Amino acid sequence: MTYLINRKDIFYFCNMRKFFPILLLYLAPFYLYSQDVDSYFESGLAKMGVEDYAGAIQVFTKVIELDADEYNAYFNRGLSYFKVGNFAGEIVDFTTVIDVDAYNGEAFYNRGRARYNSNRYYGAISDFIQSVKIAGKDSDAFYWTANAYYSVEDYTEAINYFTKVIDLTNDHADAYFWRGRTYYTKSDYSKALADFNKYIELKPHEIKGYYWRGNTNYDSGYNKEAITDYTHAIFIDPTYVYAYYWRGNAYRADEDYENAIKDFSKTINLNPDHSDAYYYRGNTFSDMGDYVKAISDYTKDIALNPTRFNSFFNRANLHFSLDNDERAIIDFTKCIELDPNYYMAYYYRANTYYLLDYVDKAIFDFDKCLELQPEFSIGYYWRAIAKYSNKDDQGALEDFTRCIELDSENAKAYYYRGLCKFFLVDDAGACSDWNIAAGFGNYDAKDKMLENCDL
Repeated sequence: MTYLINRKDIFYFCNMRKFFPILLLYLAPFYLYSQDVDSYFESGLAKMGVEDYAGAIQVFTKVIELDADEYNAYFNRGLSYFKVGNFAGEIVDFTTVIDVDAYNGEAFYNRGRARYNSNRYYGAISDFIQSVKIAGKDSDAFYWTANAYYSVEDYTEAINYFTKVIDLTNDHADAYFWRGRTYYTKSDYSKALADFNKYIELKPHEIKGYYWRGNTNYDSGYNKEAITDYTHAIFIDPTYVYAYYWRGNAYRADEDYENAIKDFSKTINLNPDHSDAYYYRGNTFSDMGDYVKAISDYTKDIALNPTRFNSFFNRANLHFSLDNDERAIIDFTKCIELDPNYYMAYYYRANTYYLLDYVDKAIFDFDKCLELQPEFSIGYYWRAIAKYSNKDDQGALEDFTRCIELDSENAKAYYYRGLCKFFLVDDAGACSDWNIAAGFGNYDAKDKMLENCDL
């Protein structure tokens, strides 16, 4: 077969030969550009594979510089940002992916995780829920939704979503654990115990199951069971300071003071700055009647925690018990500085002033105490005593009367009101009050009746 080539064909092929190199030069950058994007992207994936996430971020950033529409690069850079803890960068990248593909459930899930880790819990909840709408039921999405609800203290919804996790995956140990924590927070201790039991069944070598079941038993009043759990936690980790501390509290609640002291001391040995251990060891020494050691521990607690009201208050009362009245006044005064509305601090300082014969100061503090707590019957009684010793018989009589209105069985109040009436020349009234006091077994009142009343 013969092929005929005309002049036009010869001209076309000649020109193609002439311009083909130019065409190659024109197309080459696009070919090389495509090669660069692909090779960089593969390099980024390789770096992720060896956990070089910082390097992966650099490479994916280069991909995006070359092709701003390469959304897989944003996605994988977002995953790498998560691994290095750059949650703000992760949120930006997954938002970019979502703006292009609003049905990318995985992008919503990952942005939700980033928002959760940035404490943006409501945004996280929205993303997790959207992820489930797109991709269907997913235990991980439910689990993190539950944690986000827990973080915003919506415990009902937290339990609801932890339960969804368990319904999908009944061996999800962490879902049982955190649902147990949520029940514990709601003081639903029986359900908390059930969940912690399940967690321990699934993870018998994990310390937190025993520790939190111990806390639940302790708060339920099951001190011996709590001690067993804390002991198991200590067996797993002999340096776990919280287990010693709470076991000490359980021993104290069970009135096993010697073991409580040992555990609080161990807590302090492991953590010398554990102020609560000093405080509760001080309480335990006080329970045992060793006030000197208790004062020492309260003093150490105050050095670590100079605004702890209870340590000042307890130390003040122990100073009072040991007749260290001036020191007691200093501590009661500090209590009032820390809480000017705590009426008992005024009451006890007033009593201390009275014992030191600072009667006017005592009355002033009783006034403040009763201003804060006008139904405090014993406050009226002691203010009446102070007024009586200050020879204010009328004022004392009025306070004894108010005391009796609030506590009609206070024999001493009747007795002393009888004295006030006697000095105010109300003999009949005095004898009437002494008779009531005698009826309650007050022997001083009986003597006064024998001396001054017609029987």
